[in-house]
Amino acid sequence: MAVNTVTNRAYTVDQFDFKLEVLDAGDISLLATVTLDFGLRKIAVNPTTNRIHVTQPAGASLWIIDGSTNTYTNRLWLGLYEPLPISLAVNPQTSYVYVANGGGNPNFGGQSISVIDDPPEPIVQLQSLVERVRNYNLTNGTSNSLDSKLQNALDALGSMNNGNISNVCNKLNSFINEVESHQELTTEQATNLINAGTRVRRTLGCG
Repeated sequence: MAVNTVTNRAYTVDQFDFKLEVLDAGDISLLATVTLDFGLRKIAVNPTTNRIHVTQPAGASLWIIDGSTNTYTNRLWLGLYEPLPISLAVNPQTSYVYVANGGGNPNFGGQSISVIDDPPEPIVQLQSLVERVRNYNLTNGTSNSLDSKLQNALDALGSMNNGNISNVCNKLNSFINEVESHQELTTEQATNLINAGTRVRRTLGCG
């Protein structure tokens, strides 16, 4: 069982059943049932993205369920029955999912950990980037120039039509270039900002 303390929803799976059950954590009433596949094992919730993650060792899979619609959005296949994904944990600050794999064959993962990137929506990532820049307490000139590039990306994202992401991708490139041009940033700060900008691009599917 896992609980999302933000939405007050509880989730449970049975490894001999096909289903994820969604419960009201207040009165433990059943709200929904999501049919997945046989042999579900462990479950973890990310309150930041409102997504539920379920391992299925028999199918070497990780299921990702949208907590707002109670439907699965993705099924990640980790290999042909090895490694066997069993336990898992989610970091709600980074939205990375860590899956502990069993299996005795090192050629198929063996005893290992899979790190899954399940990022928040692009707008959430960009807003977090804006906050990170402000928390670095940079000089006004540097802070304003970086913030301006991020605001341009946010504006482009807000006005994106028909799935055309090229303008947003270009604005994110401008932000990354701006980061690289500022020597006031420490190496760690610059790396963090570039990685975060690159992650937004990856989430959007920028080429």
